[in-house]
Amino acid sequence: TFFHPETPVVDKQKYVDGIIRFIANRRICIEVCLTSNYQTAPNLRGNILAHPFKRMLEEKLCVCLNTDNRMVSKTTMCDEIRLAVDIFELSRDELWEIISNGFESSFMPGSYANKLEYMRKMKLFYNRIIEMCTAEKS
Repeated sequence: TFFHPETPVVDKQKYVDGIIRFIANRRICIEVCLTSNYQTAPNLRGNILAHPFKRMLEEKLCVCLNTDNRMVSKTTMCDEIRLAVDIFELSRDELWEIISNGFESSFMPGSYANKLEYMRKMKLFYNRIIEMCTAEKS
């Protein structure tokens, strides 16, 4: 493994790549709060595209969207989803993956079977919303 606090990092990129693989292989879900990150990370000010969100998706990391500090950032889940879709040009499948990651990684009570049934219903609802939105544009 690459986690040895007593050993200095020689190759930063190799170290970061190792962390990415570690997280991806264990399906550790990363909550991404685009608005909050934009407001608080100096390297993102004026350029939300600099956010590593797209790379996270490309690296097949388990990511979900969140609001972080809804009242301070003045955002909602709908705002975060709209921002992600518009800025990062997410496909329907990518968006579903991100939304379902949030549910699958949650501390939702009940059995695994109940969670799967809930996810099945969520997917049907998601597809109906997509169909309605697509019909409105036609």
